Amino acid sequence: MSDRPIARQAREDSMRMLAYQALESEQPFFEYSHTRINVRGERMQKSDEPTGNAVDVPKILIENLQKIDEILAKQNIPIPDRPLAALHKLLIVGAIMEEDGTPVSSETSQILDADWFPPIMKWITAWYRLQYGNAARFNSKEPLTGFLLIRETPFLLHVPPQIVRAGSEKGTAWLHLVDRVLDDENALDWVHNLPATSDTLERQGWKADATAVAADLRFLHNSVVSLKPEGNEEILALGRSIVPHFGQAAAMVTSHKPVETIRSYWELQMAAEAGFKSLLLQQNGSYPHTHDLIKLAGDVARLDAAFSSPSLNLFPQWKKAADMRYGTGDAPSWETCYRDYRCILSTVRQCLALWKRADLGDARFLLKQPSWT
Repeated sequence: MSDRPIARQAREDSMRMLAYQALESEQPFFEYSHTRINVRGERMQKSDEPTGNAVDVPKILIENLQKIDEILAKQNIPIPDRPLAALHKLLIVGAIMEEDGTPVSSETSQILDADWFPPIMKWITAWYRLQYGNAARFNSKEPLTGFLLIRETPFLLHVPPQIVRAGSEKGTAWLHLVDRVLDDENALDWVHNLPATSDTLERQGWKADATAVAADLRFLHNSVVSLKPEGNEEILALGRSIVPHFGQAAAMVTSHKPVETIRSYWELQMAAEAGFKSLLLQQNGSYPHTHDLIKLAGDVARLDAAFSSPSLNLFPQWKKAADMRYGTGDAPSWETCYRDYRCILSTVRQCLALWKRADLGDARFLLKQPSWT
């Protein structure tokens, strides 16, 4: 277990990951000096409006950000990631100057310690919030999406990916990364539109199912967060696709539309492939280019004799799963769909348990609100 402040480390990691292309125009426009940035920074006032920040952003910076944002959009950079990406581009072209006219250092450790960093990020963040509103804000509370059967009917399950509790000091919070459902948590609280029941045994059955699915989803999420890609971007891309595939499958099934239930099988197929192939790529350096889950499971079993997925034989063969993405044919019963969903969840969980990853199954971090927000 780890108990340590990570706000600074998270910002450093974010800066290091910003490997974006240089500005199309290399002409530096933003030439505010160190001193002028600090003076302006002292006069900035933050707005309580949810859509943005009532900060007087310098016109010359606005002109830069408008051009930079067009470039970031073409590079498919998510809106919440763009403020740091925009700062990175300003540094690349030397658009932020010291008082003597020389470009400021772009070294990550020096950036975070610099007096100009908080006000510049305040300006950039303010501009993005004014341009995009809430779309520019990170949503760290976005749940993990799954489903379970209650009275033979699919119900949506929204699982908090981690536990956040207020810190003892203002502006701080404890982030608890977990790979399971804790004893003091009730997974039924996460079921959307949970039906009422006075039957204790029925409720216990629902809770057992909800807890099992939630635990699997948390384990998958935690494993992706702690994955060691070892410089291979494909491993990371495959790993990051797994939880969204399961979420999309759950959303389809809980729509209660037969065509969406059919289409959910391709999402489960893709989740399974990503689990198998990410592990094989990490362990062997390659994976077979096949959609055949039975073959992929055999390759994983050769890595670890304890790996077992007997229920995988009940899942549709990949050619049928590929046809099901079009929503054609007869829809499987919800009972069958839930069986197959749980099968793929269990199978992928076994794969991710074999990943090389950091031990973050019960890690706690103290977070501090960034100075520019």
